[in-house]
Amino acid sequence: MDDIRTHQVKGETDTDQALNEAEARFHAVFDVNPAPALIIRLFDERIELVNSGFTDLTGYGRGEVQNKSLHELALFVDNQQREAFLEAPRHWQQKEKVEARLKPKSGDHKVVIASVKPLEFHDQICAILTFADITEQKQAEEHFTQMFRSSPVPSCLIALDNRRFTGVNRSFLEFTGYNEAEVLNRTSHHLELWPSEGERAKIESSLKRREGFRNLDLQLRSKKGEMRYVLASAEVLDDDMDLLLLMFHDITQRRRTEEQLRQAIQDVMSDAASFAHLVMERFTNLHSGEEKGTPATTGDLNRRERQVLQRVAKGMSNDAIASELGIATQTVRNYVSSIYDKLGLHTRVEAAVWARERGLGGS
Repeated sequence: MDDIRTHQVKGETDTDQALNEAEARFHAVFDVNPAPALIIRLFDERIELVNSGFTDLTGYGRGEVQNKSLHELALFVDNQQREAFLEAPRHWQQKEKVEARLKPKSGDHKVVIASVKPLEFHDQICAILTFADITEQKQAEEHFTQMFRSSPVPSCLIALDNRRFTGVNRSFLEFTGYNEAEVLNRTSHHLELWPSEGERAKIESSLKRREGFRNLDLQLRSKKGEMRYVLASAEVLDDDMDLLLLMFHDITQRRRTEEQLRQAIQDVMSDAASFAHLVMERFTNLHSGEEKGTPATTGDLNRRERQVLQRVAKGMSNDAIASELGIATQTVRNYVSSIYDKLGLHTRVEAAVWARERGLGGS
C-alpha cells in the first residue's frame, strides 16, 4: 500500500514538473515572439501576460499592466471597436488582420493590424492578442495621398488586377473634364479615354508586364471628345498596393505650335518657288508685250472675297482672317480657293502681289 502511495505521489510530482516545464517553455517562446502580444482573461478583460514586444510597442512596463483591464488602460482608442474585436474569442472564434488604433503610454496613437484568438491559460478561458505596428506605413500612405491629390500633374491610380481606376487627383479631373464619380471603379475602356486601339495597347502592355515607363507619346480623349497630346509616365507601386501610378504631361499646345510651324515652313518653301516663277513670267510678259486672255479685275470678286484678299495681301494667316471676319477657318480656305480660280492664281504670294498691284492690302 505504501508503495502504491509512493508511486502515486511520484507520478503527481512528475506531472507537476512536466507542467511547470511546459509552462516555462511557453513563457519563453511567448516572450521572444517578435510580434507584440498579450493574453487577457475574457470574463473581465484583465491582462494575464505580456511579452517584450508589447512593452516596446506601448511603453508600459510589465508591472504597470499586469492584472489591469484593457478598459482601465484605455489601450484601444475606439472602445466600440475593442468590444466588437473581443466578441470573436467569446464564441471560441478568431479574428485576423483588423486595423485598429492603440494609445500607448506616451499618448501618441499607433496604427496596428490586430489579430485575436481564444485559448485556455491557467485553467481560464482567455484570448491572445497580437499586433503589427503599421504606423510608419500609414503615415507614408497619408503623405502620398496628400501629395497625389495636390499635385499639379494630372495623375491617376489603376488597379493592376482589374484595370479599374482607384484614385484620381484634381488635376486629372480638370484635364479630362470628368468628375470623380464618373471615373472611380471604371476602366479607361469604359471612358473611351484612348482614341485608338494603338494607344490603349501601349498602356496595356505596361500593365501586363507590371513595369513603369517614361515619356510615352500618347493621345488622350477628354469627356467632351477633345484630343489631347500627352507624354505619359508610370510607376508600379509596391506589391501590397498592387497599383499603377499614371501621370500625364500635356503637350497639346506644343504639338499644335510644331504643326503650325511645319505648315508655315512648307508654305514659305512653296511660295518661294511660285514667287520666282511669277517674277520670271512677269519679266517675260514685260519684254514680249504679250497678254494672255482677258485680264481679271477686282470686279470679278464678290465683297467677301475682296475682304479676304485684302487680308491675304497684308500677310495674315487663314486663322487670323477667320478671327477678324468672324467666320470659320475652313470658310476662309474656300474663299482663297475661289479667288485663285477667278484670278488664275496658284499661291498666296501670287494673290498678294496681284492685290497690291491693284491697291488692295495697304502698303
